[in-house]
Amino acid sequence: FSMAILRLDPLVDPANDIFKAPCRHKLLSLSKQGRVAGCFASPPCATVAAARHKRLDEKHHGPRPLRSRDAVWYCLKGRNSHEQYMVDVGSYLALFCIGYLGDVSLKGGWAGFEHPVDRKRYPFPSFFNSQEMRALMAVAGLKYHVSHQGLFGAASLKPTGLLLPCS
Repeated sequence: FSMAILRLDPLVDPANDIFKAPCRHKLLSLSKQGRVAGCFASPPCATVAAARHKRLDEKHHGPRPLRSRDAVWYCLKGRNSHEQYMVDVGSYLALFCIGYLGDVSLKGGWAGFEHPVDRKRYPFPSFFNSQEMRALMAVAGLKYHVSHQGLFGAASLKPTGLLLPCS
């Protein structure tokens, strides 16, 4: 029995680029064979960040919203090509992770997912508020938890949503 710990970072090793078919095929082959003991996914979150929906003061605001709560996988109309690209990349990676975690769990592996907390209200988009995520939770037996990242005693916390096995 052997175990490998992978951190898929195409900047460290271009062979770990999920956008390239050989990497996807290798990962899917390993999970289909039941050779993945566990997987924890944390796709990019910049396009769903709550900061995109908050004004900083009377004259300034943070980066503009890119997604809606009702159609989280798609870019809002009227955004530029770079913003569209960011949403497309984020959606692709999140959907691949959701599918892969489902695959791993169906073969008996451990699955977990991390992303910004679902604020459970408009206008805040959240991958946790999608039917794809609800399907993953059901298939993999995952439960939603909330944790807070940040320094102890800091003025602000970064609420984080986690999907972890129930048992």
